[in-house]
Amino acid sequence: MITFLFEQYGYYPKVFQDNTFVIDGWFFKLLEVDYDEKYIEEIDEYCAEIRKFFSEKGPYIIRTRFNKLVSIHDQKQYVLISFYDYVISINDLNAFHVKFRQLNKKIELKKMLLSWEDKISYLENNLVNALRVDSVYHQKNIEIAMFCLGLCQNAVQYLSECIFDYGGTVDDITLAHRRLKSLKSEYVLNPFNLVIDHPARDLIELYRNDFLKFDDFIDIIKYYELDKKTATICIARLLYPCEQLDLLEKNIFYRNISFKLDYSIEKEYMKIKKVYEYFKTQYNIRPINWLEY
Repeated sequence: MITFLFEQYGYYPKVFQDNTFVIDGWFFKLLEVDYDEKYIEEIDEYCAEIRKFFSEKGPYIIRTRFNKLVSIHDQKQYVLISFYDYVISINDLNAFHVKFRQLNKKIELKKMLLSWEDKISYLENNLVNALRVDSVYHQKNIEIAMFCLGLCQNAVQYLSECIFDYGGTVDDITLAHRRLKSLKSEYVLNPFNLVIDHPARDLIELYRNDFLKFDDFIDIIKYYELDKKTATICIARLLYPCEQLDLLEKNIFYRNISFKLDYSIEKEYMKIKKVYEYFKTQYNIRPINWLEY
């Protein structure tokens, strides 16, 4: 890949690992994508606006020697993205949400619901064969996987009830992130990690990944002035264990029989319960019986 990188982009870094390298504090990643060039051009336009907000620290989609946004290797499409390697502040994330509000757009909760249901169906149909009995982690993986699928079913039910109670759209939306493990630019400024969604999605992700502790999460989310509907959606999102599902899906696809799920059921239960209890008191959301104990 490093020869391909040099031929297409002119970079030949001394250290090139997992398709990433760093030059003078700038992080580069050669990313496989399956989007068409028109969509990538739209993302590139967003990049220009986001760079202005982050003092030109990124993100950039680096063009090839042939002035193309996309390069091809072994019949796969790649883009080279870059941004300065630093940690964004929570205040800047809040300002980012305000700056990029999508005033004339809505998200359809039914699409999110269908996406969740499809993921659950896929995992249920493939999980048993993926979690091989000859793995030393089999018993623990099964226990965690079953708990996660139970959370999924609860998330789907809770989101369904939200749609029934309040309708199927959310209009207070902005640029947010698919996954947000921390506020490192690796996550915040990756243009292919961006989605249009409610800004609370990012805070849920940061809390889920222990970047925000409970008290900090509650203090920050107050600025977003949730109503009963958005608070309900937050709980549905918190119930949905997306990171563990991503890991299960990845290992099913690659037929990795020796993987280990690193997940504490007791810890995650308490993290969910604390937010649920606060939201129940603050927003009078629907009760969840198993979280009452």
